[in-house]
Amino acid sequence: TAEEKKKQVDSQIMDFIKGIKPDKDKEIYVHVLAMGDSEAWGSNSNHDEFPYEELVPTDRSDYGHKTFIRAGVFTHHRNKLPEKSLGDISLSIWNPSMHRVELIKRVDRKLCKERDDCNIYDRLLDGELIPTSMGTRVQHDECSYCHNKAKNKHEYCHHIKNMLGKVMPNGIKITMINRRPIFFDDSFVGNPAFKPASVISMLEEKDGQNCLGSICVVQVPKEFPSKPQKEKVESTTEKTAQEKVTTKKHKPTKVVRQIKYRD
Repeated sequence: TAEEKKKQVDSQIMDFIKGIKPDKDKEIYVHVLAMGDSEAWGSNSNHDEFPYEELVPTDRSDYGHKTFIRAGVFTHHRNKLPEKSLGDISLSIWNPSMHRVELIKRVDRKLCKERDDCNIYDRLLDGELIPTSMGTRVQHDECSYCHNKAKNKHEYCHHIKNMLGKVMPNGIKITMINRRPIFFDDSFVGNPAFKPASVISMLEEKDGQNCLGSICVVQVPKEFPSKPQKEKVESTTEKTAQEKVTTKKHKPTKVVRQIKYRD
């Protein structure tokens, strides 16, 4: 049921935040709505589609929403140097009832002071729900109408070149389908392509509990949750001897949870 699916998502978030003791002078954890699948949400304002099967692959981790864990945190997709990230993405989950990807991002105060010119850290401390936008690499753009696969703009079909976003007489909208996306960036932006994408809430400590929006759990002392070893990720459209890849950008959502859990 929808309620069971919601509890499943809440449980993943609860399990993650139980062992975290946030220090607002050093870091901020934010809950982000990153993107949704095209079956439920349609294409974004850039006319990109991300089908469910591409975001939530079965028994695969080399593409899909789980690759956000290896992505960086930037402002306005200034991602040419991955080592300039403002923090990291600590958790990526699929919300089956809302058909969307949700992230928990850790923003580092020291790194923001060194690298950020948009005052992201202070804006988050002030409670601003900043819009976000993702960046991804795909092997090709696939036309939703004729299914031509283009590795670069020179290979685009007539539909993508001249009719992008148009609805054909048979009801098919001309969009670019993104297959096997590898996400390398989730940026704070001003105008996201996926309009709902944004920070949903921030992790706070209240009366001995860790709270992320309306989800609150009693702190359980333990080691900081381990993160997978980060892999080096390409940040822009690049061509190698083996393949050509296309870089995409996207963006935020707002949802408030009304359930509290108590141990």
